[in-house]
Amino acid sequence: MGGDSSVIDSKAIGNTTDGIVLNGGATIGSITNSIAQNNGGRGILLECPASAFGNKAINNNGGNIVTSDNTCLLIDNNAP
Repeated sequence: MGGDSSVIDSKAIGNTTDGIVLNGGATIGSITNSIAQNNGGRGILLECPASAFGNKAINNNGGNIVTSDNTCLLIDNNAP
């Protein structure tokens, strides 16, 4: 069984690939109050089930917040 994984108050800015990635074996995962901006790939990538709360993801070439399916919980994110 997987465990909990969390990313809190992190920044991923100007990477050539994805910014913040939460995947692989976690039963519950969350990204909170983080920034993903100007990355060459996706800004925030979530493997569901997972959650993203209060993040800012803008101007990422592969999409700002990308989820593996529709079971992720997305609340109060700034990801136009």
